[in-house]
Amino acid sequence: SNIKGKNVTARSNNSKDPSMKYITNPSKAPIVSVAKSYFKSIQNNINTHGDFQVHVGPLYGWRTVSKLAVRADTNATTAAKSSRGGGTSASNSSAGEQSSKKKVAIGLFLPQSHILLPVPNCPAHHPSINRVVECVTRACHEVGVVPYQEG
Repeated sequence: SNIKGKNVTARSNNSKDPSMKYITNPSKAPIVSVAKSYFKSIQNNINTHGDFQVHVGPLYGWRTVSKLAVRADTNATTAAKSSRGGGTSASNSSAGEQSSKKKVAIGLFLPQSHILLPVPNCPAHHPSINRVVECVTRACHEVGVVPYQEG
């Protein structure tokens, strides 16, 4: 999709990014219908006339606070396994496990799940959040932080 000359899919690493679901038409977000219904229901009590109007702000960089999760980078784990060629010898397995344990991914959970969607350069995030995600991810890899694994 193209919005004001910006290619949305190129800036988002995954079409499943919940931040991007209504980016092409923000007025279709469920919260807008909830707000319209609410204000219509109290319209007589607050003595207003006309429909509730929704004004859309910036489409990019609006999220200045984000609660992000840190989990194992499944792409790094897959890459480590494939680089071992599927071997099961103790030395290969140990080296592969070490490299996969050192990789973290930072992102958002997919809706109603604990499946992590890494969101580097998320268009909804303020650029400072994206810079911090990149910096923290790199630092975790450099010092070998072992990510949290559920279960």
